[in-house]
Amino acid sequence: HNQQGLGPLLKLFQHEFAIKPHRLKGLYKIKVARGTPGNEVVIEMLCTVHEGNIDDDDTWESVGPGTAYAPITIATEGSRVTLRPWDPTACKIADSIYNHFCCLPIWSGSWILVVDCSWQTLSHIADIVGPTGRVIGVMSTRHPQQLVPAQRRHFFKCYPAVYVTTLDVKTAHLEDYERTLSLPQSSKIMFLMALHPRCGADSMVGRLREAKETRYIFRRIFDFLEY
Repeated sequence: HNQQGLGPLLKLFQHEFAIKPHRLKGLYKIKVARGTPGNEVVIEMLCTVHEGNIDDDDTWESVGPGTAYAPITIATEGSRVTLRPWDPTACKIADSIYNHFCCLPIWSGSWILVVDCSWQTLSHIADIVGPTGRVIGVMSTRHPQQLVPAQRRHFFKCYPAVYVTTLDVKTAHLEDYERTLSLPQSSKIMFLMALHPRCGADSMVGRLREAKETRYIFRRIFDFLEY
C-alpha cells in the first residue's frame, strides 16, 4: 500500500479486527471496532473474497451508505486477496442474508443465472462461485447503472467467468431468454449440416474437422453459446 493508504490501514488494525467464515459457503464475517478506547463500537460486515486487487474507484465497487469500509486487500507470502463488503442497503440478496431470510444455494463452481441486478451484485456472486463457476447476468435495459465499454472491459478482466446480456426484463418472455441465452434449433441443425462431408464441403465450419482437438473446439463453442 502507498503512504496515503497506510494511515487508514494502521487505524483499522489498531482496533479489534476479526475474520471468520459465514455459515454460508463463500461468505465471510468481519468484525471491526471503531471509536476511541473505552468507547468503541463493533461493526460486523458481510464480505466476499476476491483473489487479487480490486480498486477502490471501480465503478461497480460503490459502497453504499450502510457500508463503513471500502475493500480491504491483504497480501501474504506472495498472494493477495481482497475482502469486499457486501452492502445490505444496496442489494436485496445481501439484505436477506444479513437478516437470515436466505439460504443462498450458491457455492464454488456453481452456474448461476441472475436477472435484473446490479454490476456490484454480479461481482459478489462471481466471488462466491470462483473461477470454476459461471455467472450469467441478464441486465435490464432500464437499469440506472450502465457501464461504458471501457468499464465493462475492466469488469470482465477482473471477472472472466461472468457473461452479461441485456433485455427489457419487465416485458421479456421465455422465448426472449431462449433466443438470448441459447442457439435456436434451426441454427443447431445448420451447424451439423455444415459438418457433413457433402452438404458442408465448401463451408468454413467444415474446416473445423481438420483442426486438432476438434471435439474440444466444438465443446468450447457450444459452452459459450448454450447456457
